[in-house]
Amino acid sequence: MSRRDRHDQPARQARLRDEFRRELTSTDLVVTDSDTELEPDCLVRLQECLRSDKRNGCATGFLTIYNRADGLLPKMIHARYAYAFAVERAASSFAGCMTCCSGPISIYRLDALDELVLRRFVTQRFLTRPAEPGDDRHLTNLVMAAGLRSRQTSLARAGTEAPETWRRFINQQLRWSRSFYREMYWQLKALEKQSCYLGVITAYETIFPFVIASWILRILYFSDSVSILWRMSAVAVTVLLLRTLVLLLYCRDTRVLYNILYYPVYVVVLLPLKFYALLTVVDSRWVTASRKESLRTRDRFPAHLVFILFWDLVILGGVAYRVYELCF
Repeated sequence: MSRRDRHDQPARQARLRDEFRRELTSTDLVVTDSDTELEPDCLVRLQECLRSDKRNGCATGFLTIYNRADGLLPKMIHARYAYAFAVERAASSFAGCMTCCSGPISIYRLDALDELVLRRFVTQRFLTRPAEPGDDRHLTNLVMAAGLRSRQTSLARAGTEAPETWRRFINQQLRWSRSFYREMYWQLKALEKQSCYLGVITAYETIFPFVIASWILRILYFSDSVSILWRMSAVAVTVLLLRTLVLLLYCRDTRVLYNILYYPVYVVVLLPLKFYALLTVVDSRWVTASRKESLRTRDRFPAHLVFILFWDLVILGGVAYRVYELCF
């Protein structure tokens, strides 16, 4: 952030608060969206979800991808969203502690966004560095830290745009992963006022990448038997197929079969990206490109891509080592 931007920040914050109050004084709810296509009854369903319990502070809907015809990557992301909203977020919503009301479509009680919450949201910092306002996970955590519940309803459906290129997808995931680690502090602050299930999913989401990475390295380099590679691969494939089958039966939509592709992508691309995000968590630049490739990120050295390539070479080397053991 430049010196001029830092000087103008208080004025921008004051402007944001004034516009927020001026435009929303006639209602008790506020809806956020970003490039979203709403189904006809989406807002009604969101309001019903939020008003179903006076303890609910915010809620989000069920997101789909409206540009699925633009390639394999949007199809895969659509299937991933289906699993995330139908299973993962639905479970945490049942406990009232869904950790991220999605930016594309969310609804908040106006009285939950008081002066303190708004000020913390607009002036968000991480290790003394300003963080970009507009982080949906941060606002959700602030509401939960105030003791209110966060919900998700599958009845309120909306479509959002997904990255069509791997460059945009990787940059998007890098920003989201950094946001996850920055938000851990605020998520932990909400633990005492939320269901114990929030502690379970916080621990799971935090250690899961480390468990998977350790499991992969253990099988490839440190196991005594070559056959463990095939047995564990069979277990992983079985779990993958069962999860996809459950999703297919729930959604009754064959397009969710693209969910199968997400898991190898997770191991090859997203897993190392999470570790890179943790190592560079203080970098608060908005790296996600727009539909037109961002000029701000094009000329920067792609260190995260080198990190991903290094991880993939480690996996490839381990597989080659096991195949050599098996053959010779």
